[in-house]
Amino acid sequence: MKMMKKTRILIVDDHKLVHHSIGQSLKMEKNLQVDAEADTGISAVALAAKHRPDIIIMDISMPGMNG
Repeated sequence: MKMMKKTRILIVDDHKLVHHSIGQSLKMEKNLQVDAEADTGISAVALAAKHRPDIIIMDISMPGMNG
């Protein structure tokens, strides 16, 4: 049986409840892997460089550096 590569995801939102809820929902999917969650644009840049996700789900309106 061939193993499928999981799609790696970074979630970024300044509302902790939002990024936590999205993360919990996505973690239930077998082919998805939430590598990291961030609450600022600056931390998102660092986490994206570290984890190299396939997909970034990001809020476009955040204080400081936004999406």
